[in-house]
Amino acid sequence: MDQVAALASQLENRRGISTFIDNEKLERDEMIEELFNYIEATKIFVPVLSKGPADSRWYLRKITKMVEC
Repeated sequence: MDQVAALASQLENRRGISTFIDNEKLERDEMIEELFNYIEATKIFVPVLSKGPADSRWYLRKITKMVEC
């Protein structure tokens, strides 16, 4: 289990906090509105950054939305 999955598991199992891990399996153009709706409904964000994410337009759109909310 990677560190992000372990963190999500701990939050959900020990604290009852719902988590969401965005991954490459999401269809980027089709899912962006659904993802933005999820972001808008979220009270707390804990972005976990990986190496080189700022090069991704998709990543920057998600972070921008989090900051706006």
